[in-house]
Amino acid sequence: MDPRCSAYATRWLTKRGVAIQLGTTVVDVRQTAAGVKVAETSDGMTMEADLVYRCFGDGPALGFLPPALHVPVRDTMQLEGHDNVFMVGDITSNCGGHAANDQSAFCADIQGLVVARNIVRLGEGEKAGGGGSLDRFPQSVCYGRPLPTVLCISLYKYSGTMQVNGFVVNGPLAACSKWVIECLQLRMARGSAVAAWLWLNIEKAMIALACRWKLFGAQKL
Repeated sequence: MDPRCSAYATRWLTKRGVAIQLGTTVVDVRQTAAGVKVAETSDGMTMEADLVYRCFGDGPALGFLPPALHVPVRDTMQLEGHDNVFMVGDITSNCGGHAANDQSAFCADIQGLVVARNIVRLGEGEKAGGGGSLDRFPQSVCYGRPLPTVLCISLYKYSGTMQVNGFVVNGPLAACSKWVIECLQLRMARGSAVAAWLWLNIEKAMIALACRWKLFGAQKL
């Protein structure tokens, strides 16, 4: 995240009385007999709250893999040693030129696009094992360049922060962009072909502007 994005979000949150705890994680949440929820952090801090939002997903079933923070995948998004297994998202070692811990939704979304194309091509008889005419991440999508840095974070209804490479927008425009993203995603989940078409072409336009014509400044790795 660009420092201008994080600085804006920090100011917005602290102005509204939010206490931000960095460099720590929640390791346990329990409820007392009085109904108060207590959260314990990895650095030994204890916090009481009336309501706790669990803003993280469940762990994937990876018992068939060796223990590792990131799973090695080819640039075709195939798991090493398993040509018929594809992986996307935070756990992969392939983040398109970014650090392996760049856990952005945009990165996972584009990885998913490459996976979908390659599954179709394998079904049509293309060569497995990362060769042949399978798409490669991110080169096949990003005009041979690294994946651009793209993020959009809402701060309640009327504010937010958005970044495309070195281009940063804070405030209501970022909030409007996030609203459009969420509306399209929800309609896609409900099976809207129009929303899916719009989303795909917005992503294509964003990548073309950022990678092919470099209209959003230098990439932030």
